[in-house]
Amino acid sequence: MYIIVGEEGYWNNTIGWVDTTELASRYTHTAHDLPVGKCAWIDTTRQAVIFVEKEYAQELQRLLDGETIDSWDEGIIPTDTILQIFTARFDDGYEAEIIVCSGRNNCFIDAVLLDRRSCEVCTLDPAHDLLGLYNFGTHQVELRSL
Repeated sequence: MYIIVGEEGYWNNTIGWVDTTELASRYTHTAHDLPVGKCAWIDTTRQAVIFVEKEYAQELQRLLDGETIDSWDEGIIPTDTILQIFTARFDDGYEAEIIVCSGRNNCFIDAVLLDRRSCEVCTLDPAHDLLGLYNFGTHQVELRSL
């Protein structure tokens, strides 16, 4: 199945742009005309786009950009914990998790691809940029701000 993704979210034939794939129109092929604006088809079998609210993306990126975070003293950010998980479920049963974590001194991103049985198939090196493409080889997830 295919969905149309643009800068404003996902395309729905009856109501226009929506912010969740559950509301997106799904197509069996890409022969339809694309709506106006910058947009593209994605194959939901192995591709996903996750939209993150702009202000929230900026706050997470601020934490990721910090060279050191004294989270223990500040009491704001717990040490060695998961701050946010962004999950992409593919039509082939696989799932990707983009996990924002706090360590002892800084924050980082773990990206993991899981198979149909929730077994780890692929992991990426820790990252520090939230938005962008996470390429697992066979599957891809892109995080964008909305």
